[in-house]
Amino acid sequence: MVYLKACPRCRGDLMEDEDGRVHYLCCLQCGHILSGVEETALQFAVARQDRLTSAASGHQAAEAGKLRPVGEGDGSMAIAS
Repeated sequence: MVYLKACPRCRGDLMEDEDGRVHYLCCLQCGHILSGVEETALQFAVARQDRLTSAASGHQAAEAGKLRPVGEGDGSMAIAS
């Protein structure tokens, strides 16, 4: 997997790599190999971004499917078009 603009040193792109049994993240631009602490911070940042993205898309879906009244005071609702 590639993480775009995620390198803490140069803001370059990180790529997952492995050397035998060792798995690590390495910057494609500057060659920086992330420490365990940096990898954990990146995982939290990616998870947070995923939550924000899904929340935003859920909000857009809710806006697209807003309910609006259709009856003359009868309390019925329909999906807005």
